[in-house]
Amino acid sequence: MGRIPIRHGSYYTESMNGYEEVSGMLAERADAADRRRMRSVCERAAQILRALDSRDHPESDVDDFVKRFRATLETDPRPGGVSKVVSALLSHLEKEHGLVVPGHYREQWTGLGMAVFGVPLGVAFGTALGNMAYIGIGIPLGLAIGSSIGARKDSEAKREGRQLEVETE
Repeated sequence: MGRIPIRHGSYYTESMNGYEEVSGMLAERADAADRRRMRSVCERAAQILRALDSRDHPESDVDDFVKRFRATLETDPRPGGVSKVVSALLSHLEKEHGLVVPGHYREQWTGLGMAVFGVPLGVAFGTALGNMAYIGIGIPLGLAIGSSIGARKDSEAKREGRQLEVETE
């Protein structure tokens, strides 16, 4: 079995798939990172790739992203570069396969709840009570409504097996 040299003198065998190789590169970069943000972004990316590998997701589907991770680690080793590839990968997985990470819908619906429910409720309170200072009451109500909707959608995704096994921060 031949060996493929990877940065910092580590070696991975040719029999490894792209998931294993790139998640190894990301884990190695996370260990060597000075900054906490870089470590966090690389660890998250490695976890997502390991989760895809463990659920036997076809590598050909995300081959483009695996190549982008490799290129980013070699040319743009800043947290922002890796983070952009992670965001693009997660967006692809959600749109094409319905796969999400834990807490995805809660994060999404918390903001939507404040905008869609909170502001209108605040305006209704302010108008009904004759004092627009009460507009602020709607924001926390919208936050609670949105957060509960998102949590319900997250539990639905988990029950249906559409949630990746990734640790949340």
